[in-house]
Amino acid sequence: MLAIKIDVDGTVGYFEGPQDFWMDEAIDWAEGSNPGEDGHAVYFDDNALFADVQVRTTLAGNDYPIPLWVVGVHGEDIVDATICLDQVIADLGPRRYPLLD
Repeated sequence: MLAIKIDVDGTVGYFEGPQDFWMDEAIDWAEGSNPGEDGHAVYFDDNALFADVQVRTTLAGNDYPIPLWVVGVHGEDIVDATICLDQVIADLGPRRYPLLD
C-alpha cells in the first residue's frame, strides 16, 4: 500500500508497505476528508488534542493534527494514494503549535 505522510517536522513523503506499518493499534485513528481530491482521505490520531504538545496544519482548508497520513479510498477500503506529493504540499498550510493554557 502506498501512503503519503505529513510529519511533525514538516516533511512530506511517500511510504510503501503493508497497511499495518502505519496503522498502529496504540493510536485511536480518525478519518477525515481531503477536499478537492476525490478518492482520498486522511488519517490522524484522534487523541492528539490531549497531547502535551500539539502540532497542527491545514490540508485543503481542513484543520488536522499531524502526523497525518493521506491514503486512497475505494468505498470502505483503504487503497494506494494516487495524488502526487506536489499537490499535497500545495494543499498544506503552515504547521502550527497551539498555545496551551
